[in-house]
Amino acid sequence: MEKLLDIYDSLRSQNKFTIELWRTFQCKCCRDIEVYITDKRSLHAIKIAEASLASPSSNLNLEKAYKQAQAVVEENWKNVIACKIPGEVNEWFWPISKVADDAWVSYLAASAAKTCVEVADRKILFSTIPDSAAGVRPWRNARSMVMKKGKQNLSEEGLREAVINKWEKLYDLEEERQVTILLDLIEGTEAKNVIDSS
Repeated sequence: MEKLLDIYDSLRSQNKFTIELWRTFQCKCCRDIEVYITDKRSLHAIKIAEASLASPSSNLNLEKAYKQAQAVVEENWKNVIACKIPGEVNEWFWPISKVADDAWVSYLAASAAKTCVEVADRKILFSTIPDSAAGVRPWRNARSMVMKKGKQNLSEEGLREAVINKWEKLYDLEEERQVTILLDLIEGTEAKNVIDSS
């Protein structure tokens, strides 16, 4: 996250972080996890965001797509909450299970898609890191990777610690993937025109 924040800060300080570059980056991060974005409204939001890059005057479409994408996020959040361990004091403890993984993946994928169609002032937009997109693959894979290593005989606490450690490593890799996406955009012709015009 630190390297991505550094790039964000550098672009902002040079006045090279445009809404177009920001939205393109968010869309690219979503396309990178598109296989996990299963709700048609979320996929539609990404398409609308991409279309808005070609036609900046389509803000009304962005707002409508945002409302639909927000509804998907809220529906998926209810599924995440339903998986919570009853009576668990730690608000971020969920059961180590495929059901919880699936709920989180759907929620994070929907959140990433919603971010693509975000309409806010530049200060808010430019502080938005696509961390929902970065969380999708780690939630999908951490538990199953730990289980494949024969760790299922660990205590609940030991298993949770092993999964969290694996999740953090996978999340770091996803952040590196995002850094690569952003750097490719900055160096590529796609973003070069955006940067040159600012």
